[in-house]
Amino acid sequence: MNADMTCAIIIPTKDRPEGLRAAVSSAVAALPPNGHVVVVDDGSSVPAASSVAEFDYAPVDVIENPGPHGASAARNFGVAQVNAETIFFLDDDDVMLPDYPARVLAALEGPGACAHFGFSAIQRGDKIKGKNLNDGIMPAEVPLSERLAGLGMGFWIRRDTFQDVGGIEESLTVNEDTEFYLRLAANGLVSWYSQTPGVSIRPPTSNGQGDLDSVTNRSSAAERATAFEKILTRHQSFLQHHPAQRRAFARRVVKYRVRAWGINSARAFIRCQPSGRTSLLLNALGWRASGLLTRRKSHAASRWGSTT
Repeated sequence: MNADMTCAIIIPTKDRPEGLRAAVSSAVAALPPNGHVVVVDDGSSVPAASSVAEFDYAPVDVIENPGPHGASAARNFGVAQVNAETIFFLDDDDVMLPDYPARVLAALEGPGACAHFGFSAIQRGDKIKGKNLNDGIMPAEVPLSERLAGLGMGFWIRRDTFQDVGGIEESLTVNEDTEFYLRLAANGLVSWYSQTPGVSIRPPTSNGQGDLDSVTNRSSAAERATAFEKILTRHQSFLQHHPAQRRAFARRVVKYRVRAWGINSARAFIRCQPSGRTSLLLNALGWRASGLLTRRKSHAASRWGSTT
């Protein structure tokens, strides 16, 4: 790979050939001078290299992640293989908008020079979903809930910053981006935001029928509950200064514990919480009632169908 890259767009992938082709095509079109696209094949049944062979004319490298596997490990491995100053992450079912990397790099040479990382609004069809923020450096007083960002939100980061904070947590199979952002915020690192979307989210129907479903859709309630509990434990000190966000994470644990293991599991978690136990118990009961109603409707529909 080019040792003088200005930026690298890293695309981790596993068994999503149609989505990958669209993602790589958009990344190639968006590359600034001396930019590079790096596809990290995380153990696809059909090698990703064959899926993107049509881009052999472009600065695209396909590398195989030897393991450990998973989206976090694949991203970490990709970053370790490049020397670019700025890293962009792109999911293999999304597309990068043409001018986004150039806009970020221009900001880093101007008013955004002190930024360590950043993200953007996203485009979904004809709608734009973003944060209630202005363009540019994000003020420290912005609520943590507004500062949280997923790695699929046009996320970019300086390579030395990525290394300094230790990369993405590989033990988390879901919500690893939440944990990563909290680590960045806890270290007081400066972030940058763009109201103009940097990526477009492709609907599932736009991918090929053989493409594997997204990690988000494949994740179980148990995995999500475990992830949020780890986040609460690891960032206990930092979240003490952000009680609203801590409560929001605790509510998620309750929600997914009810779904995965039932109301008694949620109650066991609630009993260990330092505050807000009554509110959390009401949340648990609400999620339990919602689940019972869903099951009753499903059962009624099944019985109705069996009598016709």
